[in-house]
Amino acid sequence: MRGEPLSIGTSLGDYELLDQLGAGGMGVAYKAFDSRLKRTVAIKALHPTIADDSDTTRRLLREARAAAVLQHPNVCTIHSIAEANGVPFIVMEYVNGRTLADVISDGPMEPLEVTALAVQVVDALAAAHAQGLVHRDIKPANIMVTHDGQVKVLDFGLASSVTIGGDNLKSLSSIGVGDSFEVPSGTVGYMSPEQIEGLPLDGRSDLFSLGVVLYELCTQRHPFTARTPLGTLARVLSAPVMPISETVAGFPPHLDRIIQRCLAKDKDERYANVQELQTELSRSTTKSLWRRRNVQELPSVAVLPFQTLSGDTAEEYLTDGITSELTTKLAQTGELLVIARTSSMRYRNTQRDVREIGRELGVRTVVEGVARTHGGRCRLTVNLIDVENGFHVWADNFESPVENVFEVAAEIVQRISSALRVQDRDPQRGSSGIAMNQQAFELYLRAVYAYHKFTNADNLVAIEMLKRASECDRTSARAQALLASACLARVERGWEADVSLWLALALEASDHALRLDAHNSEAYSARGLIHFFSKRHAEAEADVREALRVDRNNDIAHDLLGRVRFARGEFVGAISAYRDALTINPYYVWCLNDLAWALMLTGDEVEAARTLDRVLLLSPGDEGGHCGRAVLLHLRGQPIEALAEVSKAQESNPRYPWVLQLLPPLLAAAGKQDAATAYCGVLTVHTASAYFGYAGLGLVHLSTDDTDRANECVAKAMQIEPFYAALDLGYATLYDAAGANDIAAQWVAKAVREGIRLVEVNEWHPALRRLAGEAGIIPTRSNNDEHTGDWRSTRTLSAHAQRDRT
Repeated sequence: MRGEPLSIGTSLGDYELLDQLGAGGMGVAYKAFDSRLKRTVAIKALHPTIADDSDTTRRLLREARAAAVLQHPNVCTIHSIAEANGVPFIVMEYVNGRTLADVISDGPMEPLEVTALAVQVVDALAAAHAQGLVHRDIKPANIMVTHDGQVKVLDFGLASSVTIGGDNLKSLSSIGVGDSFEVPSGTVGYMSPEQIEGLPLDGRSDLFSLGVVLYELCTQRHPFTARTPLGTLARVLSAPVMPISETVAGFPPHLDRIIQRCLAKDKDERYANVQELQTELSRSTTKSLWRRRNVQELPSVAVLPFQTLSGDTAEEYLTDGITSELTTKLAQTGELLVIARTSSMRYRNTQRDVREIGRELGVRTVVEGVARTHGGRCRLTVNLIDVENGFHVWADNFESPVENVFEVAAEIVQRISSALRVQDRDPQRGSSGIAMNQQAFELYLRAVYAYHKFTNADNLVAIEMLKRASECDRTSARAQALLASACLARVERGWEADVSLWLALALEASDHALRLDAHNSEAYSARGLIHFFSKRHAEAEADVREALRVDRNNDIAHDLLGRVRFARGEFVGAISAYRDALTINPYYVWCLNDLAWALMLTGDEVEAARTLDRVLLLSPGDEGGHCGRAVLLHLRGQPIEALAEVSKAQESNPRYPWVLQLLPPLLAAAGKQDAATAYCGVLTVHTASAYFGYAGLGLVHLSTDDTDRANECVAKAMQIEPFYAALDLGYATLYDAAGANDIAAQWVAKAVREGIRLVEVNEWHPALRRLAGEAGIIPTRSNNDEHTGDWRSTRTLSAHAQRDRT
């Protein structure tokens, strides 16, 4: 019924209200759980006192629909608009972090951090303004920073409107100094002069509000605060703003000028549009706000493969299942670093000292155990060993029917957690959707065993086992989650041509798993990967964060977060996420590959080379490792050696994107133009590879000085959008190495058009930064510029191109 207040613990339609997040003039925000889609969300519901106001409801819904068109990583996503119990409400992404209002209360921020924050807010505003949306209420309370440093702008298009007059005017004198109160389309102290005067607004109004926020972040002072709200309004309209550099010693003049220009009273004196501000911010050397998980002080453990006393290899599926179960349950227990199963299983049947293994894995303790099965019962002997001194921290024996091993594993985890003095964050987490009947349980364990062999045939065996397990027991979330992962593996590893079919099967399984168990981290990361393959990066990231909320030790989720960031050009942020994944799973070859490519694009070629060496040490035939080496060799002027590396990659995976990108120019550089042309010709025939075919042909024609045909091919390639916009940057470096820097600059511009963001442009490879300047995306520097030292770079050319210029 309208007019009745909502309370925590009750439901609003499909949403259980968990906590109140805040309240404003029009509504109250709640943290809620979506019982239908099994995810945590935020809900903004109208105040019961105004829920009957049809004009207010229509305005709220109209503005929410307008804001819902925004899909951007720095914008809080709106999921839906609904009404229940007579209360209209908006369902949106739940952001776990702090508002800038909280950040400001901690004291002034470092200018580099402020700049990195500003870049992300401006990126969000650019997306909104491109859709014709002006925020109208940019203020610290509407900007959040997640724990890993990502900005989320809230309430796009949802600025509250309250008529000034009557009782509202009478209440002004009761508001404290510096407090905000709501007026038409804004909040006192953050409105632009034109907002206060009721004039038409455009994007420059948001820039003024952002200037106020940036000033506060840098100084912990509001530039216009007066003793009363009306006094604050008057100061916004007339009072000059003191430059920050006059009160903060050593404050960067460049950032000071940016803030001052945003705060110009006359909107014509501000930046003409948000893109102009983006360009100006890119001139500052920024440091990413991405923060890695601090694991240095955490207790840490690795569960080594359990041994079987019977010596029967047919029982390996059971001991592997026990190892996996203990690893999974420990990973979800409190602040504990747990090494992933993939890395710990490399030590199966080893005779090495567990202390040596523990040091290699970087943990303080190791779990080892022995299993003996007889007559349908399983007896476990489990030891927890201190890596530093080899002492047993804890040891015990357990016995149960085979089908109850999961329940025994839960008891073992509790005992280990107690020994390590780790408190479970949520004792109930992961308890649902686990129990299976005996037949389903055995099928599930056999599927786990087959899945982790990571071969085409074994993957199909795992899928068949999981389908049978689901037929035996339709209530098992874990079987469904693993089925989703197994289907996705067929896509990831190129084992299936019909990608859409396998993505659909994976989505069905992951959604089924989450309906059964809302705390299944594997199902969230599987669904996130499905969204990633569909280029729905905001949805992929939302699922990844849910996966990590449940299990901070989910290495797959950390890697996927890195891949999402990489796809957006946030290479430093990607590196941070990849390193989090590798802390948990140091033998994660795919993640090492991902890390190497990100390192190359940020110019850290030495560390990239070391990472590639590790890839090929762990997996000698890995296509990513060989392609990475090929790039480094080519840019060092060693095309023959580079061709040898990419040929090895082609043998492993001929459809690998970087094989398709690198093979044509390397064949041409080795004098094999005919072979390169024929290869590209085949690629252009197929829609999925035409991008590589035309771009490769352009490079081949350049090698024979046929610039006309090269330009024709480049023009065709420019019309095709690849899966990774970062591939455009790869072509930028290849064309630059071929001496065609004008075309190379066009590739950088193409990458930006197709989703590469300029959040971390100053951490790009020097050649890419230069090309971005030549493309007009970021400002180029003169020798007299105060920041020139940060931007100088020499071009890296192949030996062939270098000889031509000489």
